[in-house]
Amino acid sequence: MTNLPVSNTSRTYPNAAFGHMDDEIRLGYQAALVSLQSPTYGRLWLSIAHHPGDTVSCTQAEALILAAEARTGLRPRRRTELLRSRIQAFEQQMAQTGGRLETQERLVQRARERLAGSEEQKQDRQRQLDELESQYQAKNRKERPTSRLGAGGG
Repeated sequence: MTNLPVSNTSRTYPNAAFGHMDDEIRLGYQAALVSLQSPTYGRLWLSIAHHPGDTVSCTQAEALILAAEARTGLRPRRRTELLRSRIQAFEQQMAQTGGRLETQERLVQRARERLAGSEEQKQDRQRQLDELESQYQAKNRKERPTSRLGAGGG
């Protein structure tokens, strides 16, 4: 894709639109150019298509490839081995991530078990406290700092 800017004040260019051209927002067109470089003949133009200036090049990639294939009657070799190697690398990365996930899940389970144990211990201590309070109330005793019920007692 190459840009073809026109004057920002022009009204005579049909279908011109503002788009990103030469690091600026300008009025104009985008030209989808397909060419072939040859050592013998230099650059050979295979296809040219005009688009409004706001056309984004990534939306035209398939059309450019199809135009080149139609004009040359050839289809370039698809490099599936590169895709295969990328898939294998991704699978290895996923396996590592899966291993880390399993480790983290085990650690979370252990933390939950320790939390449950702490909750049981808390409930046990609360029962002991409730029992001591009821004993003190039954005997009409006051809580003192050195008593079993007091903060310093034991």
